[in-house]
Amino acid sequence: MLNILINDVVKFGVLSVILLALVACKDEGLSIVQDENRLLKRELAEQRQTVAALAERVTNIEVVSKPSFLVSEIHIDVEERMFDPVINGSFLMEIEGKSLPAVIYLELEITTKAQGKEHAFSQSMIHRFMPGKSQDNRVEFVHPLKLHKVKSSDVELKVTPVTWYQGHQVK
Repeated sequence: MLNILINDVVKFGVLSVILLALVACKDEGLSIVQDENRLLKRELAEQRQTVAALAERVTNIEVVSKPSFLVSEIHIDVEERMFDPVINGSFLMEIEGKSLPAVIYLELEITTKAQGKEHAFSQSMIHRFMPGKSQDNRVEFVHPLKLHKVKSSDVELKVTPVTWYQGHQVK
């Protein structure tokens, strides 16, 4: 009977050791998971702060509207030269819109046509403009003309804005 009691005590002891080992392993695994959970929560909080800071920066960025371009005060003069007549021209570019930058660089295509489609000349250029109707926005051009005896009223001007860039004025 003592032998049975000892066997039961040994069995109980072995089971207790196994149970303690399982609990210890479970506690160790649980603590690792809890540490990882704390780390993930900390990283999530940092990411939320970063997103909030970025959202605040986006709301503070000035909204730049799409400008509208209007050509006015068009002057065209045909200068007859012996072999090379030219078209001297100028126009004023008015730029309107809300929240425009102080300086705009505008790529233009300036096309002149004389007497229907018998003569056409096209020129691309980038010009610096200020918003509004400033005399600094006057564009002058000289185009060659292959025809003689053309009147200024026979010349058609087409100005096409291609793209615009925001400029930063150095003070």
